[in-house]
This record gives sequence, structure tokens and C-alpha cells, in this order.
Amino acid sequence: MSDGLSMHQNMFYVIALLLFWISVWALLHTYMIYPLIVRFLSARKEHTGPSYSEHELPTVSILIPAHNEEAVIGQKIASIFQSDYPEDKLEVIVGSDASIDRTDELVLSLSKSNLRIRLIRMNERGGKATVLNRITNAASGEILVLSDANVMFEKNTLYEMVKYFKDPNIGLIDTSMRHTGMKKSGISIPEKTYLRGEAALKHGEGLLWGVMMGPFGGCFAMRKSLYTDIPSNCLVDDFYLCMCVLQKGYRAISQPHAVVIEDISNDMRDEFRRKVRIATGNFQNLAFFYQVLLRLDTLSFAFFSHKILRWVGPLFLIVIGIFAAPLMKTNPANYVFGILVIIAVMLLIIDAFLRRMNVHFAATRLLTHFITTNVALLVGMIRFVDGVKTGAWTPTRRHQ
Repeated sequence: MSDGLSMHQNMFYVIALLLFWISVWALLHTYMIYPLIVRFLSARKEHTGPSYSEHELPTVSILIPAHNEEAVIGQKIASIFQSDYPEDKLEVIVGSDASIDRTDELVLSLSKSNLRIRLIRMNERGGKATVLNRITNAASGEILVLSDANVMFEKNTLYEMVKYFKDPNIGLIDTSMRHTGMKKSGISIPEKTYLRGEAALKHGEGLLWGVMMGPFGGCFAMRKSLYTDIPSNCLVDDFYLCMCVLQKGYRAISQPHAVVIEDISNDMRDEFRRKVRIATGNFQNLAFFYQVLLRLDTLSFAFFSHKILRWVGPLFLIVIGIFAAPLMKTNPANYVFGILVIIAVMLLIIDAFLRRMNVHFAATRLLTHFITTNVALLVGMIRFVDGVKTGAWTPTRRHQ
């Protein structure tokens, strides 16, 4: 009897140890090892492909899906036409997803004095994907620029974003976000830190292999000929379109000189809701593109390392939390990781108390941001399993 019990204990130990260290490796790989590999290999690389001169630029359709964006839509359109891109090669199409504020009125007013501005209204909420599919069909430009209403252009943004499409192998180009509205009191600083790391990683992926893992959805450009209709309930359209481009054999890169400006979210509850929506969409995209893993090439390596391991990261954290304590006594390395888990939990509690006292430390807030992001991923996973019926969205509050 004791031998049987001992055998079961040994089996439990082996399984627990295996799950624990697989989880540790997975998190270290996706958050540290893979980014370091990409950074090291791309350190001295630059984009050297052909680029358009100012006299041979293609026609561009700027597509703006909008729902109740009266606070920013006028400024957005103004920033487009203040750019140095030839105006005779531009068109702006605003897709109003049944807006009930003054968005439509403002766009129609601007269109009276500028025939390059058009409004296409959806009478019923359809969601961002439905809006993009509709206004893309109406677009006449060779290049599509898909951009959120709150993302503003600098004078040279459009040229810098579009010029590398002279290379026929490039199908999609991302911009570089510059964030405003930074405050110590909320989560804007850790969010900016995370986004800066993501931007560097995506730029490296583009330089090395041309397989950038999704643009920042606020503003990116792609060839109209490569646009694939987005499923109506899709919540992360930018990643969907990027993966479609990559599957067709074209390259996706980022362009650090194509700078756009966005007001960053600072409210933890608003940001959490946004992250849950994105997380739910991530698992949709996993269902759409899981077969990419069978390619065993740089695209599958980047998809697995950069995205899939992060998306299922909450499961790894749960495994580590469950097995850290039971394994602490068996091995010094296990003990060290067990202590780290305990310290992390204590720091989360400390940060919660500090926020209540209006005291803000970057280190503890970064940890809170990391855990909050993974909780959002877990909630998104559950919502995906439950089913996603609509792609309708509520814009994040501006200028918090």
C-alpha cells in the first residue's frame, strides 16, 4: 500500500515538475528570450528596399471607422489634409457605425467644402469589421490606410507610411505611435512601456523576416488588392488582415518614421475592458490561423513565440501558482521560483494599497499591469469559448 502511495506521489511530483518548468520556460521565452533573439539578430539591420519618390506616389484611400467620435473627427480629418501627401491622390471615407452624436453632421459639413471627403453611414450597428468591409468596397485607392478616429497624423506620416510599397513584395506597413496624456496616477506609463517594447519587437520581426506579428490597429496601410473581407464578429481586425497578407506570401513591416499621435488610456477599468475585447479577438484569430503553426517556418516561429504563448500565458501563471508551493521543498531552483511567486503576490497587494494612498511606483505598477493584462486574457479566453456574436465596439474615453 505504501509502495503504491509512494508511486502515485512520485508520479504527481514528475507531472507537477514538468508542468511547472514548461510554464516557466514558456513565459520566459515569450517575454524575454524571443524578444532578445529578435533584438540581437536585427540590431544592425535597416530597411533597404526601394521607395517611391514624391512624384510617383500611389493613390491612397484613408478609411476611418467611427462610432460617436464627434470629439475628435474634425481634428482627425484636418490632420490628414495638413500632410504633405499630394491631395489629388487622397480620398477620405468615414464609415459611421450608426453614430448618434454629431459625427455624421461634422463629416457632411466638411465634405461640402472638400469633395475628397465622403461619409458612408450604417443605419444599424454592425461593428468595426462590417464597417471596414463596406467602406473598403467603396474605396478607389491602390493603398488603403485604416485608421481610428482618435489617431492624428503628422505632416510626413502618409508619405513615410506609403513610400515602401514600391517594393512589390510588401503588403502591409505599420506606423509608429507617439502617445500623449501620460499620467503617473493611472496605467498610462506601464501601458506605454509595454507598447514601446512591442513596437521594437514588431520592427525587428519585420526587418528579419518580413513577418511582423500584427500592426497597431490605430493606423496601418495595406494594398487594396490584398484586402480580405473580415468576419463580421471579428474583434481584432488588424491582426486578421495582417495574417491574411502574410499567408499570401507578402511581407509586413513597420515604419518608425511614419509617426502618428494617440491619446493613451489612463483609466484601469476602461483599459481592462479594452484588453478583454482584444483578448477575445486574439482567440478568434487563433481559431482562424492555428494551421499556420504547421508551416514550420519563420512565420510559424514568430506566431508561436510572440503571440500564442502570450495569449495562453494566464494558464501558465495558474500552473506556476498551483505548483510553486508543493515543489519548493524538493529543489533549490523550485524554492527560488516559489519565493518569487510569493514576492510577486505581496507586491501586487502593496501596489493596491499605494494606489489608494495616491502613491505611485513604476515597478509595482508594471507588475500590476502585467497581471491585469493576463487576467484580461483569461476573461477573453472564457468569452471566446462562450461565443462572440457581434463585432460592435464602444470607443475608449478620450483625454482622460
